[in-house]
Order: sequence, then structure tokens, then C-alpha cells
Amino acid sequence: MTKLDARISFPAAMLADQTRETIVMSLMDGCAYTSKELAFRARVTPQTASFHLKKMVDAQLLLCHCQGRHAYYRINGPDVAAAIEALVRIAPTPGMPPHLKRAQEPFLFARRCYDHLAGRLGVAVAARVEALELITSSGIECTLTDKGAAFFDRMGLDVAALRKRRRSFLRPCIDCTERKPHLAGVLAAAMLDHFNDDGWVVSAEMPRVLLVTERGRRMFARSFGVAPAQLRPAA
Repeated sequence: MTKLDARISFPAAMLADQTRETIVMSLMDGCAYTSKELAFRARVTPQTASFHLKKMVDAQLLLCHCQGRHAYYRINGPDVAAAIEALVRIAPTPGMPPHLKRAQEPFLFARRCYDHLAGRLGVAVAARVEALELITSSGIECTLTDKGAAFFDRMGLDVAALRKRRRSFLRPCIDCTERKPHLAGVLAAAMLDHFNDDGWVVSAEMPRVLLVTERGRRMFARSFGVAPAQLRPAA
């Protein structure tokens, strides 16, 4: 096997383990967690979690930050998160039994996809942003229109500063459950930060899941023409 071949097989092998997969998907909410917290989520011993975490840090999939007596782990940046998103999208999607789908409804409705909004709500916001001519999309990258720049400036986002970041400004990201695009990139991350900071959404106990507040229901409707209640499937 050549070194070029190993560039694909090595990171793939790192994720081809159920414990490591569970740990990585737990970190896809963009937060940092201790090894004990990740061991609990993966249902393994702290020693087993530490073994897998070290392997993934060595493979540059994760970063480890020591603070006091604790070591915190997180995804090694947006490029790694985007690669994980891509792997999830190409995975087979077998039909889900109705009772399991009901249990997963909060996750399907609104969640974090690393640092941006995903799920049915994220897809609806992306569709409305394009319909309102705030962006144009080539299918690979999105371009912010002058109307869009003014819109997000009014929302309180510093669009000029965001453009200077050293990563994709705005791109479509095919949602792993909806199979339609939501928005990713620097601007999408700033949008989710705003939704959190301004009280539109709050984090749920279920990992990555976001709950829309009463203020959020008003603001999503007022700002984007998205009525969250209408996005939920009929009981």
C-alpha cells in the first residue's frame, strides 16, 4: 500500500470502530467533553475511552486541551467535521420503524451539525434564505447577495469580519436525515450562535438536539417565514 492510499484507509480505519464512532458523533455538537463524559456516552470504561481517544488524537481527528485536572476533547476543526458529515451522508439509510422514528423526532427536527443548524428546521431555513434571495447557490458554494449582507448585518452579524475567516464562508451541506441542504460554513455557524445567544433555541438533554423556544417560534417566522410548528409531522 502506498502512502497516498493510506491517506484514505488510515482515517477510515480510525472511524471503523463502534466505540470511536460513538465518541466522534457525540463530539459533533461542537462542544468539548472529558474522557469520563465520553466513556459514559459510549458505554465503555474510562480506561477504554482513554485508549480510543489517544488513538484519535494521534490520528489528528480530535484535539485534546488540558485545563486544570481535566483533559477536554473536541473535533479537530471544521474540515474534520465536514469529512465526518460526508461519511454519514453516503452511509445506507434503512427504513426506521415508526416507534423508533417517534423517539428520534427531536433529533430529526432540530440539532447541531458541528457548529451549524441541521435537521428539518435547518433545511427549512436554508430553503427560505435562498427563496428570499439572500443567497444564491451553485450547489457547491453559496454566495451572499447584497440583500443578504444587509439582512445579516441588521441581525447583528459582522459579515465583513466573517468573510476574513480562513474557512468556507457559506456552503450547502446535505442533511444526513433530510437529504436536502442545510447551510454550513462561517456564516451558518454565526447564525446558530445568534439563535442561541438571542434565545431562539436552547440545548436539550439529548446530545446535539436543539429545542425552539417561544421567542424562537416568533423570530423564525418573522425573520425567515419559517413556522417551526408546521414542520413537525402529523401525530
